[in-house]
Amino acid sequence: MTLELIIVAAIAALIGYMWGVRAGRRAEAREQGPRAQPRPIRRAAPPPHMASEPHSHSDGASDWGPVLDALQAGQKINAIKIHRQMTGAGLKESKDFVEALARQRGIR
Repeated sequence: MTLELIIVAAIAALIGYMWGVRAGRRAEAREQGPRAQPRPIRRAAPPPHMASEPHSHSDGASDWGPVLDALQAGQKINAIKIHRQMTGAGLKESKDFVEALARQRGIR
């Protein structure tokens, strides 16, 4: 009986200790006030040399030459990679652009 009593007392003491620690943390949190709201993440604009539009030339040509070359060679994935490197765009944006460019130029 005494061993059972000792075990019950130890468990009660442990529960009391844990309850006190929890209450102390709550009081500490109340003293600190409301938590600071996380700042929203803003994406930086790509550098000027990575503009999303090609530079137009006086003869109507554009700087999408490497992308067009890859498309004409049947390398759609490579064309998407090249566009991403040139513009800093995301995967979906580059894929949509390359597909639109292929449709516009009649490339399959």
